[in-house]
Amino acid sequence: MRKFKKNKNVLSFETGFDKNTALDTSQWANLVSTEALEPTIRLPLEWADDKRGTGFQLYNAASFTYSLPDSNKYYLTLRIENRIGNDSFVQDRLNMLQDSLLSDQSPVIGSDYISTTYKLSFNRRYNKDAWYFGFSLGFLDLIMDRNVSLSEEVTGTFNDRIGFFLVDGHTGFRKGQKERLNIWMNSTEQLPTINQLNPVAVVSNPLNISTGNLSLAPFVRYNGGMSYMKRNPAKHTTFYARMNAGFNDNGIITTETRDTNNFSRTFLNNDNNATWAAGDISYSFPIEKLGMDLEFSVGYNNYKYYNVLNGVRYENIRNSFDGGFDVEFIFGPVEWDIGYWPEYNIQESDLFGSTLSYWRHDISSEIFVELGERIELSAELDAFLFNGNQFGSQQVVPILNAGIQWSLDSLEKWQLSLVGYDMLNKARSIDRYFFSNGYSETRQNTLTRYFMFNVSYSIRKGKNAGTRRSGMIDKR
Repeated sequence: MRKFKKNKNVLSFETGFDKNTALDTSQWANLVSTEALEPTIRLPLEWADDKRGTGFQLYNAASFTYSLPDSNKYYLTLRIENRIGNDSFVQDRLNMLQDSLLSDQSPVIGSDYISTTYKLSFNRRYNKDAWYFGFSLGFLDLIMDRNVSLSEEVTGTFNDRIGFFLVDGHTGFRKGQKERLNIWMNSTEQLPTINQLNPVAVVSNPLNISTGNLSLAPFVRYNGGMSYMKRNPAKHTTFYARMNAGFNDNGIITTETRDTNNFSRTFLNNDNNATWAAGDISYSFPIEKLGMDLEFSVGYNNYKYYNVLNGVRYENIRNSFDGGFDVEFIFGPVEWDIGYWPEYNIQESDLFGSTLSYWRHDISSEIFVELGERIELSAELDAFLFNGNQFGSQQVVPILNAGIQWSLDSLEKWQLSLVGYDMLNKARSIDRYFFSNGYSETRQNTLTRYFMFNVSYSIRKGKNAGTRRSGMIDKR
């Protein structure tokens, strides 16, 4: 970074890359004949998909900030970002009865893209007690190159170049740490996932066969909202309120066709498919005679999306109502936190002509103990209780995490920690998706009981500003 001290102008450069790999193996045994499907898909009674995906992205950016003459408050920033990405996906569909590869249903998909974003923003700098604001207008230039191969032969390609205008803005005020108001909006580009681009049919459920779309277009997600916080340091009370709303412009929508035999096929295309709105309010205060802090909150979330069946567009609405409380006790070196957070979910569907609902209860207990000045013990027990017609019966999932942290020196520069996650080995992932002619339940293997050892060193001068509840246990 190059900084021009005289007029507070700044020129900076950034670069980086990331790479990720994902593996997934699924196996099915179908007892339903697929002969009645059109077009006919003949498959063995038992087969498996072995999927391997990799992604790589190179990132470069440059920005120049120009402070307006005779002003310490206002400045302009010109920023240019460039991303070069490559995603690949390999699916081996195996005939489990004959231990052979179904080569005509085992695609190799490649997706290359180059995106360049140009953004100009105008801002008023933050001050201790003042209004602030910022506004930016940007343009995204995206070049896409996709292909799919079967048996090493290219069977489909898609090439396109598309541009988006991106608008962002924020304003608000602050009065030190006592009061803050923030109003904001942003727009972000969303690229289709490699699975959504897969044009080879997913046939794990022969009654509902789905395919992706190699020519899916990226889309823009618009989001905006506001938050307000007011704190009374003398009484140690805090009020907080937040709300936000947004929509997808030309997002990805599911289209389904179903025949008189109740067989369905689904595929993906671009359309305006989702809107959402949410809000919550919380208030915290102490009860000094009992040595505890209390926090209460309530919230609401609305998510509306659409799908198409036999050319007719249907609306689906998910509403969730949540609330709860959190109590914190401090007894010398011991801190104990107890919380209860119920959530009621309702899903209304024009497509099904019915309403589905369920409760989720999250009961949590956390304890932190300081042993001297250098050792901290912590444990967290979460119990998740689900009941409702989406689960069939009541389910309780307890998750226990525990850890120890040790500072090796008086300045707390060197720290060691050992954390055990899901000590009861109860973590699970179950999802149900309702079709027009039934539902599908997916049970995914999750990373259950495991341990993590961490060594960290702080380069900050002086003593590291550590606090109780250091956060060495992260909720998953």
